[in-house]
Amino acid sequence: MSGQPNIFKFATSELSQDAFICWLLSYVNHPQDEKLNKCAKEFVALLYNLYNSKRGLAQIKSGDVEKVENLKRQYCHTDVYFWAVINCKRVPFIIEDKTYTSHHSEQLKKNKEAVIKKDNINEKELVCIYYKTWYIFPEDEKAEKEYGYKIFDYKRIHIFLQNYKTDNLIFESYKEYIKEIYDLCENYKNLWQKDDYECFKYDFAQLEFMKKLSERCPEKAPYNYVGQIYNDYNRGGTPWAQLYFAEFKDILPGKISENLFYRLDNKRKSPETKKTEYYLSIKQYAKVKDNPEAKQKKLERLEKYREIFHKIAKGTSLDFSNVRKDRSGANESEIGALFFDKEKHKPTTVLEQIGKIHEQFAKEIQSTMVPS
Repeated sequence: MSGQPNIFKFATSELSQDAFICWLLSYVNHPQDEKLNKCAKEFVALLYNLYNSKRGLAQIKSGDVEKVENLKRQYCHTDVYFWAVINCKRVPFIIEDKTYTSHHSEQLKKNKEAVIKKDNINEKELVCIYYKTWYIFPEDEKAEKEYGYKIFDYKRIHIFLQNYKTDNLIFESYKEYIKEIYDLCENYKNLWQKDDYECFKYDFAQLEFMKKLSERCPEKAPYNYVGQIYNDYNRGGTPWAQLYFAEFKDILPGKISENLFYRLDNKRKSPETKKTEYYLSIKQYAKVKDNPEAKQKKLERLEKYREIFHKIAKGTSLDFSNVRKDRSGANESEIGALFFDKEKHKPTTVLEQIGKIHEQFAKEIQSTMVPS
């Protein structure tokens, strides 16, 4: 199978994946294909058990799955909707399916509510699955934390599919396709730990680095610790990631709040190599555009942040570049920045040293920047 043309490398849309999921589920009702029938029933049982694992309900086996009914795509805008007969009881399922994108605009909540209303379903009986065949981003995690879906990620999908060997080209092609995704994510997401910072071209590698950085930021800091990781993309399509670690509410005139965060990006030239390189910066943000008094106060705080940060950084092996100037009071300003390299600023070194800087920085800003 490996090396042969694979249709799923071309059919990468969520609609194609919807079709595969429905195709597999339909084999619950086709016992003549013993392997796919067993696989389909195991799939339903796995989804059911995953969703109900924390609800105190008894786990089921594949033999408890009798048939699938009412299998539909795009029903009330849900990607996949069906009923499974499990131990003589009909259980409704929703599968919201994602490939490289994440959910948005409360679609998970809206779709679930639409199905419940239209089919008069008891919400407690509804199994809601968020099926994602790519890295799980912070936005994806909200599917579980905020909307009550259980995440079925690329790792679980890969492990499940690898349990089956069939003669079916569709199944084997999809299995190979998921394996390639699994290999890519697993091989590159932590490559920076071997000091290969070129892996930061992948958004998921940046996020893994920021997760480790967040572990070195004190959660019980005296100021209002945030610890929120966020990622997005520049206009050219290159990724960036941010870790918000402090919020000072209503600290500026006009009751404007201020945030501090780290940003990992590569849309900037290194003063050493004169090339666009990956860098880590620490920034200050406050929406002061239309408030001259707040602008001035923000600039005063910015200079104090820079003084504290660079004084602490001098006690480490890290060399921070000249920051971008801010004389007019922009919404976003830079406190410090350094560029990754293969010698002094290797990712592991940066992570270790930034952790030490951050601990002292947190104490200093608490004592000097927060009103008593």
